[in-house]
Amino acid sequence: MIEKLEGEGSIWDTIKREKLSTFTSNNKTEKVILNNKTVQIKHERKLMNRLLVASRTRPDIDLPKYLGMYEFFVVPLSLFTPDGSLYYPKDKATIAAELRNFQHENESESTEYDCSSNTRKVIIIDGMAIVNKINISSSQISNWVKNKTDDYDEFRVVFDRYDPKSLKNNTRSNRTKGLSAVYYKVSDTTRISHLSTKEFLSSIKTKSELTEYLGKKLAECTSKEYVVVYGNTLITNIGNLDEQLYNYNQEEADTGIVLHAIDVTKRDPFTDLVVLCSDTDVLLILLHYFEKISSSTIFETADHKYILHQIYENLGPVFCKALLGFHALSGCDQTGKFPGYSKKSCWDVFLTLPSNVLQALTHLGSSDTPPVVDIKSLLMCKI
Repeated sequence: MIEKLEGEGSIWDTIKREKLSTFTSNNKTEKVILNNKTVQIKHERKLMNRLLVASRTRPDIDLPKYLGMYEFFVVPLSLFTPDGSLYYPKDKATIAAELRNFQHENESESTEYDCSSNTRKVIIIDGMAIVNKINISSSQISNWVKNKTDDYDEFRVVFDRYDPKSLKNNTRSNRTKGLSAVYYKVSDTTRISHLSTKEFLSSIKTKSELTEYLGKKLAECTSKEYVVVYGNTLITNIGNLDEQLYNYNQEEADTGIVLHAIDVTKRDPFTDLVVLCSDTDVLLILLHYFEKISSSTIFETADHKYILHQIYENLGPVFCKALLGFHALSGCDQTGKFPGYSKKSCWDVFLTLPSNVLQALTHLGSSDTPPVVDIKSLLMCKI
């Protein structure tokens, strides 16, 4: 307009539109995955308009104070994605790798049991870990379990219990991302040769039926002492088993395995115990409760063996007791993680913590007294 008034061009010429920055034009668009679909969402800018109006019409409101104290978002962005889901950790196995540093370099020196010894030998197996590693058929799984348990006096197989309203369902659905959940009725005549394991196990109902089917088949194919757990059912040929194990209400095989490890030790404290599982969570729980299980317990995965008494002695009882609190705060299947912080970076901080913080982590979930809460807050700030 000034140019036209000064004589440059006609005053009747079209005025060029200026690209002025506004709250609306500065909206950013992001793509997020919601229910296996990619959705575009725009950042909310109307809040800034309201704050501008509030600052001029209500000078008594201390905006810097409230902006500093509150996130003005539906969920805290330090824990949740914009669509409200948790940040699930994908590097839990990093902790297992770090724990191997606390045992002797040559694992085989202490992991082979003497088969001629009179010491009782028991193996506890994570049932779904078997299913995920070999082709799903009752005969193949039965043969695998038979070969694995030949040198043991007793074996126990523990399957997950599948609850439709479980907190773990989000984690399970992430494992089958991109696949629609299809239910397959499990029986001797079910044809699955054309399906991958992930496709066959896409439905929680199928998994539940499969654990029951395999549990019954395992109980039929052995002459050894055994315990098989699936759903809310326990099958065994062992007499005088602890009554509490029959009232089984553990959803996760993780906690169920540890309960059975404790029961095996109660029956014979000198048992040579092997826990066959690939889940880092189970390793951490076993170290937390190490004083209640056999000192000769070995945690075995497909690739490594963990001699628990070596890790417990070298890492130290105080740190082992605090492992579960650390795991919950740094990210597990139910609690999620802080974005931008890996398990390894949190672990490095964990190893430097003083005793009072470790004690607070040990009591995480069992005490909410102010000092404990304050110490946990200091821990998160340090991470």
